[in-house]
Amino acid sequence: MVRLRSSALLLLLTVACASAPSLRDGPLEALPAEPPAVASQVVEPAVVPEPEPEPEPPPITRDLAGAMAEEGGFSELLAALEKHGLTASLAGEEARTLLAPTDEALARLTKRERQRLFGSPAAVQALLGRHTLAGVHPLAELREGDAPLTAVDGSTLAREGGAIEGAALVRPDLVARNGLVHGIDRVLPAPSRARAPARASGGKAPAGGEAAPAPKPAPAPKPVPEPAPEPAPGG
Repeated sequence: MVRLRSSALLLLLTVACASAPSLRDGPLEALPAEPPAVASQVVEPAVVPEPEPEPEPPPITRDLAGAMAEEGGFSELLAALEKHGLTASLAGEEARTLLAPTDEALARLTKRERQRLFGSPAAVQALLGRHTLAGVHPLAELREGDAPLTAVDGSTLAREGGAIEGAALVRPDLVARNGLVHGIDRVLPAPSRARAPARASGGKAPAGGEAAPAPKPAPAPKPVPEPAPEPAPGG
């Protein structure tokens, strides 16, 4: 029985060897390469950081006089304001646009003209009234159209070709907390008698111009002598 089983096993081995490919026929065919492994990890897109907001500009704290002092070129006008204690008049909260003559503009004045414009506080106040506009008026607005402007003293300022009363705005849009400063190349002329505002009661001069001389009183009419009485008849 054991011999029979050994013979059967030997027969199976012989058949298996006979069915196997012979090494004499050449090497075995190479098995196909395994496909590359697919990455299971998902690559997320790069996160672009959002740009940081630009910092807000610091608030403007200088007033009209401070703007002229910081920008330079208005030393003579500032000296006149300080001499007569009028620097604070440019520090109010109400918005104003100042047409400020530069140092080059004032250098063209004669000594007599300087005395007339800066010789007293009233004269400097009149100069400011003639050279100041109510509200904020940037250069682009002032160059639009030729409609006349009204100064804070009530006088009229003519515009033509971007100039105001013949003065060019050579240093425009100097920003202050309470308005704008435009440097001009000449002093604005005094308003003509036809355009000057009516003089206020009390003999005060209109702002922006000199006081007009007081009219002389008309001479009183001379009394007409009464005719002498005629003599009575028979007298």
